[in-house]
Amino acid sequence: MWRFAKNKSIRGKLMLISTLTAGTAVFVALLVSSINDVFISRNFTKNQLVILADVIARNSASAIIFKDGKEAADTLAALQANKNIIYADILNNNHQVFVSYTKHGEILTTYNENTYFKHILSQALNLYVERDITANQEKVGTLRLTATLNHLWFEFLLKLIINVFGFIISLLASFLVFRHVSKYILQPIDRLVETTREIIEHKKYSLRVEKTSNDELGQLTDEFNQMLTQIEMRDNLLLRSSEALAQTHQPIILRDAAFRCQYVNPAFTTLFGYTLEEVKDTAFSLRVKPQQRNDQSQEHEFLTARNEGIFRHECYRQTRNGALIPVIVQISPIRNNQGIISGYVSAITDMCEKKKAEEIIWQQANFDGLTGLPNRHMFHDRLAQEMKKASRSNLLLAVMFIDLDHFKEINDTFGHDYGDNLLKEVAERLTSCVRKTDTVSRLGGDEFTVIISELVANEMLERIMHSILQALAAPFNLGIEIVNISASIGVTLYPDDATEIDVMLKNADQAMYLAKSNGRNRFSYFTKSIQESAQKRRQIIKDMRDALADNQFKLLYQPIVDLATGGIHKAEALIRWQHPTRGMVSPADFIPIAEDTGMIVEIGDWVFREAARQVAYWHKFIHPNFQISINKSPVQFQSKAITHTDWFDYLKELGLTGDSIVVEITEGLLLDANPLVSQKLLAFRDAGVQVSLDDFGTGYSSLSYLKKFDIDYIKIDQSFTRNLKPNSDDTALCEAIIVMAHKLGIKVIAEGIETSEQRDLLTAAGCDYGQGYFYSKPIPASEFDQLLNASVMASQPSYMFA
Repeated sequence: MWRFAKNKSIRGKLMLISTLTAGTAVFVALLVSSINDVFISRNFTKNQLVILADVIARNSASAIIFKDGKEAADTLAALQANKNIIYADILNNNHQVFVSYTKHGEILTTYNENTYFKHILSQALNLYVERDITANQEKVGTLRLTATLNHLWFEFLLKLIINVFGFIISLLASFLVFRHVSKYILQPIDRLVETTREIIEHKKYSLRVEKTSNDELGQLTDEFNQMLTQIEMRDNLLLRSSEALAQTHQPIILRDAAFRCQYVNPAFTTLFGYTLEEVKDTAFSLRVKPQQRNDQSQEHEFLTARNEGIFRHECYRQTRNGALIPVIVQISPIRNNQGIISGYVSAITDMCEKKKAEEIIWQQANFDGLTGLPNRHMFHDRLAQEMKKASRSNLLLAVMFIDLDHFKEINDTFGHDYGDNLLKEVAERLTSCVRKTDTVSRLGGDEFTVIISELVANEMLERIMHSILQALAAPFNLGIEIVNISASIGVTLYPDDATEIDVMLKNADQAMYLAKSNGRNRFSYFTKSIQESAQKRRQIIKDMRDALADNQFKLLYQPIVDLATGGIHKAEALIRWQHPTRGMVSPADFIPIAEDTGMIVEIGDWVFREAARQVAYWHKFIHPNFQISINKSPVQFQSKAITHTDWFDYLKELGLTGDSIVVEITEGLLLDANPLVSQKLLAFRDAGVQVSLDDFGTGYSSLSYLKKFDIDYIKIDQSFTRNLKPNSDDTALCEAIIVMAHKLGIKVIAEGIETSEQRDLLTAAGCDYGQGYFYSKPIPASEFDQLLNASVMASQPSYMFA
């Protein structure tokens, strides 16, 4: 019955149990009542039978005594009135039947004991009464009566049938009653079931069950609703946690206590390619196959996390497509309120970007971003390693310092983009000229170094340097332009010249400057004399920085004389350096250094302003048309930072016009003229500043340049003037220059006039102006004033500026 009922619903179980209980109760009650009635009737019958037996026993005493069987039989015959008595016996003291009675009224005078007991046994539910027959208080015999209870059992069976009908009726009634009552009893439970089903299907933890009573079902409803509230709060918390895990950019894995995966977030799927469905309930691993030597087993990781509270390890993990990713794996145990580990959370940090950043930082820290060559830092490291190897092998090591010749002009002429392309090509050519074991590096700008390791003989070193010079001398195709450059190389040897990195680099640098001073496009070995020259150069640079601030520079003026009249119309401003300890320093010693270091820009600006102030003074006190010529370095033309507009503004501030200044330039500037140089020369023209071409005849100027740039004066180099003789080649050359210049509308100034013969020849050739020691050496402005005053004659006031 229970096996049949256990799969039923609660309603079915309640109805079955209540129906059976009610029916059984009714049936048992009726059955007990029936059995009780049977026992009562049996006891009543037995009492009657005892009374009857007592009466018959008294009446049978005389018959036994007198052995009167008839009298005894008549006494038993009275039993016919009692239908329940089925048998009666009168026995004497010898237990012999004196007379017997049966239900059919038979009186037997003999007694068959076996027949009697068989009859008795056949009646399982009969009453049996035995009484002694006495006379004068002495026993004379025995009376035995047997009565049947069939009528009682008939009544019992009838009642039993009635009980069965009552049981069936009670079952039906209780079924109907409990069916009706169960609707009200089980209705809250039905609501709980429906709510639970809807929550399961739709995850609506905000639903609540309506409370309809205050009984146990009402309490159950309250508890269920409170449970839903807690579930809703926990679900919201889990939802927020799940959303946080889903939105985090860090891959997350949640595992149970057996290391089986239960959750991975989208970041994990994005990085490694595995979805949750593929790895759920598996103890999958991302380890590299075969396992790395420095990697721990998965069990070791979780064991460490369990014992130490956390496991952190930097390693590589493999994606679904086989790619290796550098990561940091951090595993932490998840413990419940009892402190028992219920799972593990693994947070994975993708190190790809960091590794790339580190590689980029390392690359930037050790390699040149433009050419890809090792930079200064890497050069020092490589040189230190090669020096150690050279010490062990007892072989020489060479360091070359390479500087491109006139590279700045490339940048100024074509722009830095072309300059960068040129440097890239230079790097490739240098690399192709050396062995793979050698190191080519770029220190910055146009400076390169080469480390030649394991040098057996100088012949190999010189062969490499010749190869470099040849490679760099070949034309460079920069797209729209073809450029030719050269290089100067300085070389020093380890350990012959030095044993320290800084000293070796300085030695090579000094040797490189010697190569430049010797004409460029060559190499030079480091020597002691080079070192001394370099020390002198460094000292000049250092002293030159203080010279401007300390007013150590002076301007001297050399007159430029009109050869036709002898009047002093102009003067050339020449800079001199009055050193506080070394005395007068020749311009030949410091001007090239100033140009190399760029200090010529600041010095040139000082020269211009000083000459402008002086010409303003002479305009005021001598003549308003007096001119001063100043020498301008090519460096000042090739710098984009210098526009000369401040010079023009300064002239206006002094009340001067542009023609009060003449700018002297060299032929080389015109030969290498680029748009920037042309623009600045034309700016001088537009401002009224005249331009004089110095040292004419020693360079490679084209006549077209003279017209293109509106040159106002050309100065015949003193190398031609110094050798002037009648009918000489130099005289013919000077005459040709003068005629050519005049045809182009250009006036001519002859430098280096030291004799009257030279003056006369130049005057006869039609030269406009002369300059040289014949007239005056360069003198200070105060002495120049005296020279002017001495040459002015009161009678010829216009002679000076005719």
